[in-house]
Amino acid sequence: MNPYITLSGTAVDQNKSVYIHRVTSTVFRTVSITDKPINSGDLKLIIPDGAKILSMKIMSLTGRSLTVTIPPGSGLVLTEAGAQSGAQNASITRADYAPLTRLPRIKINIPDLIARNLDVDSSNSLFTIRTDVSADVVLRFHYKLAI
Repeated sequence: MNPYITLSGTAVDQNKSVYIHRVTSTVFRTVSITDKPINSGDLKLIIPDGAKILSMKIMSLTGRSLTVTIPPGSGLVLTEAGAQSGAQNASITRADYAPLTRLPRIKINIPDLIARNLDVDSSNSLFTIRTDVSADVVLRFHYKLAI
């Protein structure tokens, strides 16, 4: 008889990362009818380096309109290196207008396969926010981080 080791539990692949999901919020102040750029360095104290932002919810607390623009080559999504034209290099703009009974909000979902790891030490432009008045804008991020 040959002795052998028996183990219980789930086999762990050594090359596979384990991810945790977190949700965090912050408030930014905007100036009326001026684009407020949000760069990856602005999120340094909010989101850890290397995290992937999977969704964002942007809500204006005092304004009646909200516009969000994701520029070409944003630090949020992966794009083909050296691509000069096409849909991936077009900016994406969405707007929401709210009556007095609700707040304008925009939800952005980013598929995991095209989400880029956040480099908080760079100044990559992530998106810009525009409101109709000087407003406080709540940003709620859902991100995942490898541990």
